[in-house]
Amino acid sequence: MKIYNMEDLLKISRTGIYELMSDIDFNGKPIKCLIDDFRGVLEGNGHSIKNILIQRDVKYENETCALINTM
Repeated sequence: MKIYNMEDLLKISRTGIYELMSDIDFNGKPIKCLIDDFRGVLEGNGHSIKNILIQRDVKYENETCALINTM
């Protein structure tokens, strides 16, 4: 699936092959972690995802938080 904008990125699922087609700027929009157990492929093609605010409740001190987590 080709990803052109923030809306496309927010639709990704746990598996699949995804490809960034442009830089994506979240403009400080808060989101929760996108995927907690990602098993797919995200090709950046030299593009970036920036200005994202990840809001997530942590279960323990020093818990990591990322846009896409893998287990």
